[in-house]
Amino acid sequence: MGRVSLDPNVIRGEAYIEGTQIPIRVILDLLNSGESIESILMIYPDLTEEDVWACIDYAMWQTFEMCLN
Repeated sequence: MGRVSLDPNVIRGEAYIEGTQIPIRVILDLLNSGESIESILMIYPDLTEEDVWACIDYAMWQTFEMCLN
């Protein structure tokens, strides 16, 4: 998934943004609570807008996978 990584040895196997140890769920929780991409980038200055969009893409992919099963 490009910017998204999964490693059982990093943050208990949760999906995270490559090059960081920021779990995807943290970014999705911020978006869900109404934070804008700009404010997330201010909270996590090491992230890029593409990283945030990768989180959204990952969530969409996960949802699609659940619908198939």
